[in-house]
Amino acid sequence: MGLMIIASLQATTELFKFLLLSPDEISRIVCFPNEPLNPQMFLCGEKRTTGDGAEAADVEEEASEDEVEEEAEQADDGTTAKADGDPKPPESRTAMRAAFGSYVEMVHRGDDASGRTSEVQDLLNAAVFLLRAVAESKEESEESSLLPGHSLQELQDIFDKSSFGSVTFQMALTCLEDLRLVVPFPSGSHFRLVLARHAEPYCLRWQSEKGHEQFLKMLAQFHQERPLGRHWLLPYGRLLNLSAELIADASACVAQACEECSLRINGWSGVDLVAPCAWVNAKGQLNVLIFRCLLSRLLQLLLRHPWSSAAELIQHLATLDICEVEYLLHFAAFLGAVEVREPETGSSGVPRYCCAFLRS
Repeated sequence: MGLMIIASLQATTELFKFLLLSPDEISRIVCFPNEPLNPQMFLCGEKRTTGDGAEAADVEEEASEDEVEEEAEQADDGTTAKADGDPKPPESRTAMRAAFGSYVEMVHRGDDASGRTSEVQDLLNAAVFLLRAVAESKEESEESSLLPGHSLQELQDIFDKSSFGSVTFQMALTCLEDLRLVVPFPSGSHFRLVLARHAEPYCLRWQSEKGHEQFLKMLAQFHQERPLGRHWLLPYGRLLNLSAELIADASACVAQACEECSLRINGWSGVDLVAPCAWVNAKGQLNVLIFRCLLSRLLQLLLRHPWSSAAELIQHLATLDICEVEYLLHFAAFLGAVEVREPETGSSGVPRYCCAFLRS
C-alpha cells in the first residue's frame, strides 16, 4: 500500500511540473492583454504584396491551384505517387506475416511463449473482423454527413458478439490503430473510427518535432492501459519502438488477409498522417501548451464542481467534444489527479469525476 501511495504522489508531482507555465510561455500566450484578438494577424505569416509583386503572387497562387487540381485528379484515378519517405510495401506474404508477428511480440508480449503462434493468428483474425465492420458501415452512412465508420461503443458491441481466443477488444483496437488502418475522429460523445483511406484527405501531415520528452513518456505510459488515442502518439515512434517499416509491413499483412476475405482496404495511410483534434496543431504535432491549458482548466472546474460528468463540464469548454473531455479526464485520472466514479452495472448513468485534491 505504501509503495502505491508513493507511486501515486510521484505521478501527481510530475503532473504539477507539466502544468506549470514559465513566465516566458505566459508572455507568448497573452500577446495583447488590452486589445481584442485579431485572428488574421496570427494566421497570416506576412503581408500581401502590392503592385507588380501582387501580380506575381497571383500568378504563383493560380499555378499552385492548378497543381492541387491536377493532384486531385490523379488521386481520383489512383495514380498519385507515394512520397519518397514512405516505406515500400513488402514483396512476399512471408515477410508481411513475419512483420505482423514481430509487431505482436513487441506490443502484446505474453508470458506464455507456447501460445504466441495462436495469439498472432487470433489477433490477425480479430483485426480483420473489426476492419470489416468499419468498412461495411459505408452503406449505412451514405445519407449522413459523417465519414463512414463506427463509434467506439458500437464497434465494441459488434466485437463482443464474437470470440477470438484470448484476444480482447482493446488488443484488436490497438492493433488497427497502431497499423494506421483506422483513424479516430472526435465526434460528439464518442470517438468515431474511420478507415484510413477515407480519413486521409482530412488528416494533417506530421512534421518532425523534438522536446517535451517527459510529457510524451507520460502519454505513452497512459496508452499502455488505454489504446484509443495512440494514433496521436505514433508519429513519435521512438516511444513505442515501432518503426515506419514495421508498421507498413504489418499493415500490409492485415490488408492481405482482408483481400482473402473479399474486402479490399487499399493499402496504408502513412505514419505521418494525423487526425485533427483539440490538442493537435496545424503541423500535426501534439500541441503541448493547449493540452496543459485544457487539463488545468478541467482541474479548476472539478475543484468548483466535484463529481461532474463530461457532458456537464463541456458547458464550460464549448470548443471541445465530450469524448475529448473524457480523454483528458482519464489521462488526469491515470496520473492520480482525478477520481472516477463509474455508473453501476446495468444502469444508464455516466462516469463522474472529482479532483483528487479534494480528498478528505
